[in-house]
Amino acid sequence: MKISDTDFNYLSVAMEEVKDRIPAHIEFLNLPENKAKIKDFNVRLQWDWFHFAMRGRTSFLNKLYDYLDDTHISTALKQIVKKNLG
Repeated sequence: MKISDTDFNYLSVAMEEVKDRIPAHIEFLNLPENKAKIKDFNVRLQWDWFHFAMRGRTSFLNKLYDYLDDTHISTALKQIVKKNLG
């Protein structure tokens, strides 16, 4: 992974802080009118969760995009979501 250990840990903690919102969001995404529009459910969940966690953390988000692209962030998100949801 290209993300630094420090940034990965910060991102993990930020995502864990909003983890309680995820079950309701999964239900929302699974509604028939939403599910039909989602190409890859896991990718959508990872990125939605990331955006929930990044609210109010603009400087950290900018820091990530200074040296990472979406592919690198996606790799980190997969690991964090897997750790939190199994």
